Amino acid sequence: MKSKKIVFSFLILVLIPIIFFFGMIFIKDPLKVFHQNWFGKNLYMNKHMYEQAPGIIKNNSFDSIIIGTSMLKNTLSAEASKYIKGDFINLSLSGGSHNERSMIMNYAIQNKKIKNVIYSLDYYTYDFDNFPKRFSPFLFDNNIFNDFQIYMNDKYLKYIFFNLNKNKFNFKVSSLDRPLADFNLKKNIDRFDGLENWINNKTPNNKVRNKKYLNLIKNTSKKIKQNKIKKLFDVDKEFKKQKKGIDKYVLNTVVKNPNTNFICVFPPHYRFRFARWAQYMPDKFELNKKIIKYYVEKSSTYNNLKVYGFEDRNFLDKIENYKDTAHYHYSINAKMLKWISKENGLLTKDNIDEYLKIIENKALSFNIHKLSDKINLLEKEF
Repeated sequence: MKSKKIVFSFLILVLIPIIFFFGMIFIKDPLKVFHQNWFGKNLYMNKHMYEQAPGIIKNNSFDSIIIGTSMLKNTLSAEASKYIKGDFINLSLSGGSHNERSMIMNYAIQNKKIKNVIYSLDYYTYDFDNFPKRFSPFLFDNNIFNDFQIYMNDKYLKYIFFNLNKNKFNFKVSSLDRPLADFNLKKNIDRFDGLENWINNKTPNNKVRNKKYLNLIKNTSKKIKQNKIKKLFDVDKEFKKQKKGIDKYVLNTVVKNPNTNFICVFPPHYRFRFARWAQYMPDKFELNKKIIKYYVEKSSTYNNLKVYGFEDRNFLDKIENYKDTAHYHYSINAKMLKWISKENGLLTKDNIDEYLKIIENKALSFNIHKLSDKINLLEKEF
């Protein structure tokens, strides 16, 4: 009897701390992995969508998603719902690789009846089979028990048990329309409206960031003048590798979900980016053309896939619309939704060759040297 009491007491002493430990994690649950917020009506989000997405998907009502990179994170879900007809939510994540977004997209489709997916076809990371270190695939396997792993670190445990470090990963949002939107931040607003604002920007982070892009333009001009054209890879071999990633991370989901409409968009970066490829790294430009054409060919096979491109538009030539060589003003997100609702910009097998011809001509005729000279002149003024 005495030995049984000892064993029982030992188990109690061990189990109580374990139950308390995991109980506190379950109750506090800042990512809403296990349940919706139990305390208060304030809506708090994790700044990292790759950790927050499962909680959003499980605890909210919607039938359509926006799953892009920073190219789509400023897209208003309410406007998407208005123009595309659906109940949208924006799950875009900054710098999201295709394998990361594929897992979030498939998790949403598995857990909700998804009518529409708006997806950005960013050029990079098609061939990555390994997830970035920041990503936690176990959050997307529908096994509730291994979800506790996400909280097994100093950052979350300090918050859960001592209410510390909250501002490092949590922030208040008013709605889930575009939770990671950054269009209204002063550090971004100050970078639009022309080269003058790229150069004469006193914010320390912006100054460093803008300097990087300004130097990129000047160095590209210099290399082209010196005829130092950069060779990156064999286009056919690289396309074969990229195609593998496209099939695995994007088209596989399209094929498996015929009742979901996939609206895929090639982001309209500042023309310099495409001009740099065409004039300085032609193999990269050729690869991008092959990728565009491949998607369009597949869209003629799958009725639930539509591909949009806006690279033939004149707004790409106006630096005022961009805060750097990639990111456009948030108003362009709204314009793209309007165009998509009218199938304006839809790429098909009938117009793809003409589209590719136009964007190549525009990229080759863009005057990188003139842009570089203007930078040098303005830098002297400021």
